[in-house]
Amino acid sequence: PAQATPATMASGRTLSWLQALCLATVAWSGEGDEVDASKGGALVLGGDLDEFITNRACPGPSMLFFWSGREGNKAEAEAMKNFHLSAAEVAGLACLGVVDCNKWRMKCAEQNIQQTPAVVLYPSAPRAVRFFRGVHSQEGFTAAVARLISLNDRTVHLSLSNFANFAEETTHPIKVILFSRRPQAPVIFKALSGDAELWPHVHFGFVPEKETALLTLYDIKTVPKVVVQYGEDASSMEFYDSTNITYPALREWLLEKRRNMWLGQLAVAEEQAEAAVDEEEEEEEPTATSAGARYQKLAAGTAGCPPGLEVGSVSECQTALRE
Repeated sequence: PAQATPATMASGRTLSWLQALCLATVAWSGEGDEVDASKGGALVLGGDLDEFITNRACPGPSMLFFWSGREGNKAEAEAMKNFHLSAAEVAGLACLGVVDCNKWRMKCAEQNIQQTPAVVLYPSAPRAVRFFRGVHSQEGFTAAVARLISLNDRTVHLSLSNFANFAEETTHPIKVILFSRRPQAPVIFKALSGDAELWPHVHFGFVPEKETALLTLYDIKTVPKVVVQYGEDASSMEFYDSTNITYPALREWLLEKRRNMWLGQLAVAEEQAEAAVDEEEEEEEPTATSAGARYQKLAAGTAGCPPGLEVGSVSECQTALRE
């Protein structure tokens, strides 16, 4: 009989963690022998495999289960059932699919599938595709997806010492902060921080419950809480008050905030803006060398540039080209 190992125990803990955070519902039909794929099971793929792999509409990473296509292999059937259950669990966070290698042999060969069952991981970040070498259990598959999502994590762990820098940073004017009793950011928040439609404008911060000074600053009495605000402007602060703590719900809420908030640079002090303008004007003034300079086109192969004919700036180069 199989024995529990540290790896499988860790995967089990990851499963419990994801279940609590994703509020995932595993759908069964009848006596529980089959998975209702319409409620979150893996997609059945074939001729559309290439499109699935390259489809960047997927909110996160992808994972594929390649099977023999032959009935009677109990271990393979059990692994596939676990894969469908994992797909239901991470629905909205990743894209999972199954491929029948008996029916689609060429497609499997193109993916270098030499034996079945085989599971391949496709990160959403620019990283190498690789085979999954872990246990073919629901816990193992789910833990693998969680690790892939973490690869693209842009969450900043906040404390009183770095909070001012986080709030004042102007590249990402919308600030989203999660206050949590957990020591690490949950997978949903990591996935949101790497979302291509959010991260260019939204800065994600995570505050564990032990950071009492920040909880006091925001008057947080209970966790978890999610707050969004514009830069360091506390008057723009708004809490997420829905009980639907799922990836799709939070993402839609944040997209709405992004649509309704100014995405340009935050306002700067008037004297700072004037100083910046003065610096730009100084840079654009012609140099003494360029003023009144005459230009000539040198023959191809000319060695060096004659003294006094050097181009000293981009603007001068543009002037020379016009002449």
